[in-house]
Amino acid sequence: MFEINKGVNKYPDEITVSAPMAPDDRRIPFDNMVYIADGPSDVPVFSILTSTEAALCQVKTLAQQGRVQGYGPADYSEGTHTDMWLRSAVEDIALRIVHGREEALGDRVGRPPRHILEGQSATATRPSEDPSEPAEGTTPPDEASA
Repeated sequence: MFEINKGVNKYPDEITVSAPMAPDDRRIPFDNMVYIADGPSDVPVFSILTSTEAALCQVKTLAQQGRVQGYGPADYSEGTHTDMWLRSAVEDIALRIVHGREEALGDRVGRPPRHILEGQSATATRPSEDPSEPAEGTTPPDEASA
C-alpha cells in the first residue's frame, strides 16, 4: 500500500517505501484507493485505509466489526453486488477528486468575467466607484450624444 501511496512502484530508483514523505507529496492518497481483501491477514491494511475513509470490500467478519465499508461475494461479473459496489466506490472517489480540483482551481483563479445579459446595466464600475458616474475611460452619455 505504501509503495503505491508514495509512488515507489513508479519511481523505484528515486523513492523508497520507508522514506519520509508529506501527505501532499504522495502519488496516490489512501482515500483514493479501493482495497479488496480476502481475510484476516489484511487487517493491518484495513487499519490504514479506514483511518482515511478509503473504500474497502470483501471480509464479512471484519465488516461486522465495523472495519470495512462494504463486502460481497468474490464475483466481479457485471451487474453483481460486488461489481456495483466497486463501481460506486470508484465513482465516489473520482467525483471527490474532480470537485476538489475544481474548488482548488476556483480558489486560485477567482471568478471569470461574465457577459452582460439583456436588461442588466452596461456601465462598468468597480465596487469603490459611484455607479452614477461613468467608468474610467468612457464618455458620459450627455457628452457622447452632443
